[in-house]
Amino acid sequence: MDGTFNGKITSKDTLIVGESAHIEADISVGTLILSGRFKGQVTANVRVELRAPAQVEGSINTPSLVVEEGVLMNSTVSMGPAQPLATADIPE
Repeated sequence: MDGTFNGKITSKDTLIVGESAHIEADISVGTLILSGRFKGQVTANVRVELRAPAQVEGSINTPSLVVEEGVLMNSTVSMGPAQPLATADIPE
């Protein structure tokens, strides 16, 4: 994903956010790979990877977190066992 997005993103799969992206959202995914700007809440069932030059503001809930050198992060982080994704919000 590149560009600007405001709203909510829900997926069981991997979401890749490019360097030019500006995202303000609540995200619930399997894996998040983020290189752009993000503000909001992230829940990832598998993993979150923050790659430089990512800028993150908000909260992250994931069992596995990778943060590269150069990432700007002003967040709260909760780590624990993987939680099942709610499927009620995912359209068929």
